[in-house]
Amino acid sequence: MPLDPRQLREYRARYDALAAVEAAELRAMTIEQRWQQLNALLRLAHELGLPLGEVDEGEEQVWQRWARLRELYEHSK
Repeated sequence: MPLDPRQLREYRARYDALAAVEAAELRAMTIEQRWQQLNALLRLAHELGLPLGEVDEGEEQVWQRWARLRELYEHSK
């Protein structure tokens, strides 16, 4: 069942309000909190057996391509 325009506007308003709260929470985080989150992610990756620090050549090329695209985008603003 499709949403009518009023429902879509209300949904978007709720989404924007949530995004604003999340952005404020991120800005309020301390370096220590960010560090703890990073360490938690690294521990999870280790426990899941995901490769850490092992970058294959193809993956490195993808990262370089994304970095170049990001650079081009930022300079186009």
